[in-house]
Amino acid sequence: MKTLYALPLAALLLGAAAPAALAAGRDIGAAEREGMSIVTRYIQAVEVETGDESGKPAANPHAGHGGPADAHLEAVITATRDNAYGFFPGAFVPYLQVEYIVRKQGTDWVGDGVLKPMIASDGPHYAANLLLNGPGKYTVELIVAPPSAKVFPRHLDKETGAKPWWQPVSLEWAFTFVGSTGKKGGY
Repeated sequence: MKTLYALPLAALLLGAAAPAALAAGRDIGAAEREGMSIVTRYIQAVEVETGDESGKPAANPHAGHGGPADAHLEAVITATRDNAYGFFPGAFVPYLQVEYIVRKQGTDWVGDGVLKPMIASDGPHYAANLLLNGPGKYTVELIVAPPSAKVFPRHLDKETGAKPWWQPVSLEWAFTFVGSTGKKGGY
């Protein structure tokens, strides 16, 4: 009887892993802070909606800092088991303010900006298409700030109130950019 369930279960598990495999990228780093798991990686630059009323892609949907982009920097931020802010473990933490600073090691090159919340076939994340300074060694700093009360207010009463938000968290990792290969969704 166990054999009858093993094959469908294996197929289900493989099917669930398929979107993540399709968007495989290069891992940059991971950390846990303030009840959040923060995992960063990059993939090939991807086409994203512009955010205007039409919902159509931009004329250059891969645009980074005023031109074409060659990488899509992602931060997947989920709640840990010990988070004290009311999020279920593993749930995407919404409405964060995530800024990045990327530096190419051994040079004066710096790129910075905001990672916006996005959704892809493998789930929600914060991301931006970037134009890097060619292959090489880089560092990326993420500054993760809590939601603004204007967009995600907390309950304050004694019965249902949520813990006060954390101070902005800064994380830094080194990574090697191998260059764009033209393979959509990965390297």
